[in-house]
Amino acid sequence: MERTKSYNSQILLIMSILISIGLVMVYSSSAIMSNFKYGSSTLFILKQFIGVVLGTILFIIFSNFDYNKLRKYMIPLLIFTLVLLVMVLVFGKSVAGAKRWLKIGPLNFQPSELAKITVILYLAWYIDRRKSKIKNFKEGILKP
Repeated sequence: MERTKSYNSQILLIMSILISIGLVMVYSSSAIMSNFKYGSSTLFILKQFIGVVLGTILFIIFSNFDYNKLRKYMIPLLIFTLVLLVMVLVFGKSVAGAKRWLKIGPLNFQPSELAKITVILYLAWYIDRRKSKIKNFKEGILKP
């Protein structure tokens, strides 16, 4: 059975409006400072626009991805995320006394953002595995 994906046009319209408002706000709040400091009034809006394009590409990719395929990778994903969180303590970039970022090539990456998604996926996976016992709070949630 082939899956077809339909997008809610109202949500896409609202999302487009919010992105447009965000781009206007970034430009209006940063153009003068950007021109003074970097010689280009469009530097920050271009960075923001690149983020919008990358986000849109990721949105399209992940909205067509069958999330059920993640089940078999749940434990490795959890371990990978935990390793990244420990790496922050050892190799993390310190900003204002707090280590939150990993520098991987030209990118700065915050493993806690991946951890948020991983926790959501793990809890969904865990609850799905225990769905027969989930009716009872003590057996379904409290007992591992």
